[in-house]
Amino acid sequence: MALEISVRNSRLFKKPLSISEIIGNDNWSYGTLDEHARLAKGSLESGGPLIVYDNDCICRGIQVIGADSSKEIHLALNLPAADRDVKMIFELAAKIARLWKSKHILIEGDKTDLSETEASMEFNRKANLSLLRNSRELFNAQEYVTIFGAMLPICVPIDQLESFGDEAESFGKYLHERQRHEAYLSVALFGQIEGIFSSVYVAFADGHIILPYEPDVRFTNQGQEHICRKSYVMVPDLFPGEKSSRMEYNDFIAGIPSEKKSEFDHKHFLLSPLTKEGLQQIFRK
Repeated sequence: MALEISVRNSRLFKKPLSISEIIGNDNWSYGTLDEHARLAKGSLESGGPLIVYDNDCICRGIQVIGADSSKEIHLALNLPAADRDVKMIFELAAKIARLWKSKHILIEGDKTDLSETEASMEFNRKANLSLLRNSRELFNAQEYVTIFGAMLPICVPIDQLESFGDEAESFGKYLHERQRHEAYLSVALFGQIEGIFSSVYVAFADGHIILPYEPDVRFTNQGQEHICRKSYVMVPDLFPGEKSSRMEYNDFIAGIPSEKKSEFDHKHFLLSPLTKEGLQQIFRK
C-alpha cells in the first residue's frame, strides 16, 4: 500500500531536474537501495530505487520515480508511514511543481490544485494514523512486520506498530532513532567453507553494525534449499598478514562487551563501534 503523487512539467521548454534541484536547500539527502534494501547514501549508481529523506527525521523516505524525466516525476510513499513522511511527500511534490511551473499535482491520479494540497495532506495524515492503529488487520495479525525505512529494513512487533497510531510523531522518532547512526546492516553471505555450507557476516572496526540475534542458516541455490551447519563473523585485515579473520558466530556474539550491544529491532541488535584492538581481543579469546 502506498500514497502516490505525480507532477507533470508545464514549462514550454522541458528539461529534467537535477537531484540538487529536487532537494533544494532543505536538510534532505538521497540515495539508492541495494538488493537488501540498504541505502547507498548520495549514490545514483546502484540502479535500485531512488529515495529522498529528511536528515532531521529519517523515516521511510520518499521514492522518486522518473527523476531523470523532463515530463513527469512520480513520488511514492509506502504505508503505514511516519507523520513526517506524509508531510514530506506533499512538500516534495509542491517543490517539483513550482520548479516546473505546474499549478496542479496528481494525488492517486486525481488532479489537485496546489492551493488545495493542505487539505489533502491533512486527510492523508489522519488516514495514515488509522492504518497504524489497525496494523494487525492490515498485516494479517503477524507477530512482527518488516518496515522498509529510508536506509534499511526494520522488524517491528505488530503491537508496537499499532501503538504508534496513538501519537502522530512517535513512529517517526522510532524510525529515526534506528537510522540516525547510518549503521551497516550486515547480511548473511552463503557458501562453502572447508566443504561445509556456511553463512558469513562481515564486521569491521570503528563503525555501527547491525547483526541478527540468530544467524540466518537457510538459503536457496538453483531452486534447492540448503541449511548451513556453520555460521561465522569475518573481519577483513584484522591481523597483520591475514586478509581476513574468521570466528564462529555465537562465539563472537558472546565475546562482545555488554555495553557495546543494544536492541535494534525484533530480530537484530546494534553493535556500537569497536576499535581494531577491541575486535582483536574478541578474536583472541
